[in-house]
Amino acid sequence: MNCTNLVELHLGSNNLEGDISMLDFSKLSQLTKLDLRNNNFTGTVPISLYSCRSLKAIGLSRNRLEGQIQAEILSLKSLSFLSIGYNQFTNLTRAMKILMSCKSLHALILSGAFKGEGMPFDDDMVDFDGFQNLRFLSLAGSNLTGQIPVWLSKLKNIEILMLGDNQITGPIPSWLGTLPRLFYIDLSDNQISGEFPKQLCRLPRLIYEAEDQYEPELPVFSNINTGNQLFHKLSSFLAIIDLFNNNMSGHIPTEIGQLQLIYELTLYSNNFSGVIPDQISNLKKLEVLDLSNNHLSGIIPSSLASLNFLRYFNMPHTITSKDQYQQAPSSKASMLLPLWGIQNFVVSHFQISVDQIRALMQIKRTTKTCTMGFINFHDLLTSFGAIPSSFFQQASNLTSFNVNNNTFTGNHLFGIIPSSLASLNFLKIFDASYNNLEGPIPTGSQFQSFDAFAFEGNPKLCGAPLPNKCRPNKGMDADNENNKDEGNGHHQLPWFYIFTALGFIVGFWGVCGSLFINKTWRYAYFRFIDNRQDRLYVMIIVSLNRMKRRLRG
Repeated sequence: MNCTNLVELHLGSNNLEGDISMLDFSKLSQLTKLDLRNNNFTGTVPISLYSCRSLKAIGLSRNRLEGQIQAEILSLKSLSFLSIGYNQFTNLTRAMKILMSCKSLHALILSGAFKGEGMPFDDDMVDFDGFQNLRFLSLAGSNLTGQIPVWLSKLKNIEILMLGDNQITGPIPSWLGTLPRLFYIDLSDNQISGEFPKQLCRLPRLIYEAEDQYEPELPVFSNINTGNQLFHKLSSFLAIIDLFNNNMSGHIPTEIGQLQLIYELTLYSNNFSGVIPDQISNLKKLEVLDLSNNHLSGIIPSSLASLNFLRYFNMPHTITSKDQYQQAPSSKASMLLPLWGIQNFVVSHFQISVDQIRALMQIKRTTKTCTMGFINFHDLLTSFGAIPSSFFQQASNLTSFNVNNNTFTGNHLFGIIPSSLASLNFLKIFDASYNNLEGPIPTGSQFQSFDAFAFEGNPKLCGAPLPNKCRPNKGMDADNENNKDEGNGHHQLPWFYIFTALGFIVGFWGVCGSLFINKTWRYAYFRFIDNRQDRLYVMIIVSLNRMKRRLRG
């Protein structure tokens, strides 16, 4: 390479291949950014690369590189961004010992680069005083073993910590909640045990707005196709705590309500028990809440209705017995949730009644539209009642509705499919199979396009796309009207008769009023009537005389 004035080299995502160690970077003294990500390079990182003393950002991730990180990388005094993940490097402990001395390093992405190794032990990181400017650390996706090491507690400037998709064991250390800048924690898909530490609910960045607005801009790559434009500013990341798919147990602490700046809380697939703390309603910025696949009990707090930004809410497998789920009065809508903002609402393996469903699906009257895109009532355990039609009259953007695989008999899911479902123009997925529904399948612009499997297991259903045709049934029409009015809470006005009466009144006074006001029109009208009367009289007399002559003849 003889381009001595080259400042940036972007060759990412080009399916390039070959031994990268054969490249000579020694003459690129002005090079500040090197992007070779998403290619098929092999070999080791060339030593000549470390002679580019102006380098600020190196991207070598998603290749087939191997070997170990060399100490010569310390000659890159300006290096602030290093992404070498998803390669076949070895000796993570050695790499961390070397990289901790890179004083300018702000972002270190080693995801998937040291497969199956152990997390560097504290004994291996003796006299740890490095990474003082590190703000982003990712060791995710590497199947690393061991526990969360104590040396991470010395990263006082760390903001984003990604340790997900490993084999980390042991509890979450309490000191994690003392890191002053940490706001993004991903410990998902591990084998972490123990309780949710209360100290984690004291993270300053999740409680108070940051007073220190200084944020270094990372010298990374602007190619929008690579997705790395996100790293220009770490503030682009939303505040989250991801602990899903672990072995954590105990209660969700009430102190969780202190995390008022959090956007995403995912605790699904753990062993949490107890009730859902009402304090979750204090998380006013929360957009994603997933507590599914735990052992929670009690009721869904009605205060969750205050979470106006919530767009994903998943709580299947959480309530398992009828006694644990208290009745929610539908008249008060005590289970009110802000469904106008939720795009994915999943309620499965619940033991729930029709009144509770009505309350859950109550939409505030002040909203104009419902942006919900996905509803799943899967594997419900007890009575559901009739499918409430009033909800679908407002959920105009619904794209998926699933109530399949329910074992309802007798006093369970029954009745007809509401005709209001046919008006959902965006509905793409519908599955009401294996219930006890009856009557005709509503006709609509696309309702008959669904596969017959979506309605199978309901022997009393009829109409397309099912092969059995419907027979005329006046009683069914009456039932349909009753179902259509269900949940409205007030009498539907007979608009047809009202408009008929109004039309008669307007027409009558339009004619009579004109004759009363305009004298000329009135005289002309009466003359017209007299002429018609005389002509009609003559026609009748003539007709009668003709009939008499015929009878005599």
